[in-house]
Amino acid sequence: MSLLIGLAVRITVLIALWVAWGWTALLIAIVLLAISNVRTKYGDWDLDNPAIWVRVAIEFGVLVLGLIAANTVWGAPWAAAILIIYVIGAVAR
Repeated sequence: MSLLIGLAVRITVLIALWVAWGWTALLIAIVLLAISNVRTKYGDWDLDNPAIWVRVAIEFGVLVLGLIAANTVWGAPWAAAILIIYVIGAVAR
């Protein structure tokens, strides 16, 4: 089920890129995705866990690099490559 949630958030992020308020939705989706992927061994949220904030930084970095790549002249192949790596990472988890 968490894989479906992760994919839904990623699809939401992609849709957010094409709308005027996409940056706000993008940041919200990144935080939600990061928090949804880091759980304690008991399955509860642990917002004091530094791993959550590391995860936020990783998610933010990957998506911002994708945004930069998508906005450059030769960015489409790079954005596609980053997206493929991102989805493979989600499936591998």
